[in-house]
Amino acid sequence: MKRKLQIALATALTFGMSQVATTAFADNSALGVDPIFPASQIDTKTGYYDLKVEPGQEQNLEMTLMNDGDKPMLVHMSANPASTNDNGVIEYGKNKIKVDESMTANVGSMITVPKSVTIPAHGTIKVSAKLLVQSQRFNGIAVGGISFVTDPEAGKTQNSGVQIRNRYAYDMGVVLHESDDAVTPNLRMHQVQPATVNYHTAILARLQNDQPAFITDMKSHAVVYTAKDHKQVLSGDKKNQKVAPNSHFDYTMMMADGQKLQPGKYVADIDLTAKQGHWHFKQTFVVAADQARAMNQRNVTISHWACWQIALMILAVILLILLIIFLVRRDRKRTAELRRLQMSVSEVTNNEGNQN
Repeated sequence: MKRKLQIALATALTFGMSQVATTAFADNSALGVDPIFPASQIDTKTGYYDLKVEPGQEQNLEMTLMNDGDKPMLVHMSANPASTNDNGVIEYGKNKIKVDESMTANVGSMITVPKSVTIPAHGTIKVSAKLLVQSQRFNGIAVGGISFVTDPEAGKTQNSGVQIRNRYAYDMGVVLHESDDAVTPNLRMHQVQPATVNYHTAILARLQNDQPAFITDMKSHAVVYTAKDHKQVLSGDKKNQKVAPNSHFDYTMMMADGQKLQPGKYVADIDLTAKQGHWHFKQTFVVAADQARAMNQRNVTISHWACWQIALMILAVILLILLIIFLVRRDRKRTAELRRLQMSVSEVTNNEGNQN
């Protein structure tokens, strides 16, 4: 039962009222992590560390690591601040997202973990991480995570010839409180600009939560239109997004497949509603001619044939069809002529035979 609970926690995207995630990136994970809560744990029913701390406080965070596999498992560990990715999902593992400038309490810097540990096959080990709370007092909450990532396993080769190499990951959330004072999150919109996302054209709006509090269950409606005549360029809705405390992300608005971005002045209008508040942003941005050209060139859904190239190809196809018709007709005429000659020769031969 305890092992099943760990697997359930490992596949959950969010857990608990504060939306702290405990995630795994492989099904039927052989890796399990069981936190051993210290006396400073606020709620022992959560699947993550939710600690009441004081400035400068030092303590160990212990956890049990489990390996259900048949071979020893090498696990790499890291401590990281919580961040928000461009899909509106909170991440607690190691990533390339820059720490937001509003963050004054970086949990990743307060925790020291072993670089790697080895768990024996079908075994468990106890691991300790050192938490040293910063001396400067912080408001609200400080959020981060301890990440566990295994080396890729030598996988099995399927009938298709593709080799599957499993790599397991598990993130344990860490939430620190120094007071019970509630803090209200706050969204701000910074620059808006076009960009290429997965070889598709998109409009990105940088959103920032500059307060030490979560934003959860956020839904939004976004429209981009031309500033001159208010002609709508794109629109879209999103839901179930979350934003970590003191983090930023690029709110992504995708253009339709095959749609070209024209140079000019535009307005991005984004309306966002969450449990913690409502925000409405409007911002003008300009797309230069060379910028639009570059975006369109990189968009794989847009045909890059010029009009004269298309006309030339159509002409070539027509000429090819006419050539085929000509060759077919010529072949038919030659075949018919050959048959007539054969019939004539046959008649002459018959006549000579009758005269003899």
